[in-house]
Amino acid sequence: MSIPKVIAFAVVAANALSPLFGSDLLEARDSRVGPDQSVVRGEVLPFSLEQVLAFFEDAFGRAPRKTSDNRFVFVDRDYADDKVTLSISSLGQNIGIILFAEGEYGMSRLREFFEAPFFLRSESEQLYALLDAGPDVREVNLGRFYVRIHLSTTRYQVIVAMEFRPPGAATGPA
Repeated sequence: MSIPKVIAFAVVAANALSPLFGSDLLEARDSRVGPDQSVVRGEVLPFSLEQVLAFFEDAFGRAPRKTSDNRFVFVDRDYADDKVTLSISSLGQNIGIILFAEGEYGMSRLREFFEAPFFLRSESEQLYALLDAGPDVREVNLGRFYVRIHLSTTRYQVIVAMEFRPPGAATGPA
């Protein structure tokens, strides 16, 4: 499969996986209405889209392809048996990450991300625990942000969809 086809697949799949998280991925949750009907700015994530992109650019050794104003795709086909496609999106103040991996290499990139300097050690440990819990959709409040992870596996591929939201952007885990 050519790189443009892989990127097109990643974009289509990212759009298709958005309903797994309900409307949260589709609506920007960067403000809310206060008791006096004034707009109150929501809290922000302790890391930015730019920091996430820089982390993965360093990890993959290449820049992502920009597929829209708020979506970027990394494709790594250096290993024949272990292809990786990673889509990163900005959704208002939320950040979405979708990983398609055909082997352990892609999962190791995700585990390395959990060790990024913008995560606290306790957050890294909880992210590992969510990933190690196996296939399902899980959401947890890590204090500085909420994270929702959907892990799915097939015989040949692992798909991990993650959404990071600021604490002021959600009422809490469902």
